[in-house]
Order: sequence, then structure tokens, then C-alpha cells
Amino acid sequence: QATVTAGIVSALARDIPGDATSFQHFIQTDAAINPGNSGGPLLNINGDVVGINTMIASRSGGNQGIGFSVPSNIARSVMESLIRHGRVLRGFLGIGLQDLDESLQKEFNVEPGVGAVVNEVRPGTPAAQAGLKEYDVITAVNGKKIEGYKELQLTIAALSPGTSVKLELIR
Repeated sequence: QATVTAGIVSALARDIPGDATSFQHFIQTDAAINPGNSGGPLLNINGDVVGINTMIASRSGGNQGIGFSVPSNIARSVMESLIRHGRVLRGFLGIGLQDLDESLQKEFNVEPGVGAVVNEVRPGTPAAQAGLKEYDVITAVNGKKIEGYKELQLTIAALSPGTSVKLELIR
């Protein structure tokens, strides 16, 4: 009664264009994902679950060969947080971010692919309490280089609330 499609992985760490709210990179696959059948496992050649099929990129609403899966390690951490806390807990700075386009790289004297610029610091948040300022360029978290706003967002979100972090920045 079960079915299987090829599910060849064509890309890792994909982001959905225009989706600033997603807290993970997706696995891109050609698995047949259609409305009503998402949520099935994406398996490797050994039968291990590596992802949970989640969504498709389609103008018609039906499968056109590009699907996205949540990596299994992300799904597991969400599940564990739901079991332990009844909700998903994520680290939070309280800032708005954007990538550095070419003109901002020149203005801040930053190499391409380095950091994310703070475009808002919300009052009363951990970022405000730590003294972050608008136009700070965050280049690393706990020594890990940051290449853009999405990577910074994912790195912070993966931490438990209340965790102290060391930010490297250009002011």
C-alpha cells in the first residue's frame, strides 16, 4: 500500500526565496510532494530518515519536480522541544537584519559574504541590553564566521533561550 518516489537530493541548505520566517535550511529533492501527501520521510540509500518532506515549489499547486524537506536533525530538535516544553524554544536577539549588498559592503568596508547588518534593535530585548546598535555588522557568533543574515538567524535560533553568546562585529 505504500509508495516511493526517487527522492534524489539536488541541493542542501536551500532557503525559500522571500521566506524570512523559516528557521532552517531545507533539503531540495525531486520527491513527488503534492498537497495532501507532504510529511512523509526522505530516506537515504540505507533507509535512514534524513528529512521530512514539507513543501513544493510550484505555480500550479502540483508537483513539478522541486520539493523541500526539513532536515531530520531539525525535526528532531523541534519534536524534543515540544515534548519537553510544550512549545518550540529558540534563541532570540531582538534585532532586524539584512544582508550586505555591494553598496553596504563598500560603505562598511566589508568583504563579500561576510556578516549581516543590524537594521533594527528592538527595545528591551537581549540585543538592546547588550548594547547592539543599528548598522552594526555582525561577523561571527562564538567564533563561527557569519556569511549572511539567514545564517545568523539560524545560528541564534538553534541556541537555548538565555544562552550567552560572544558576537564579533564591526561598528
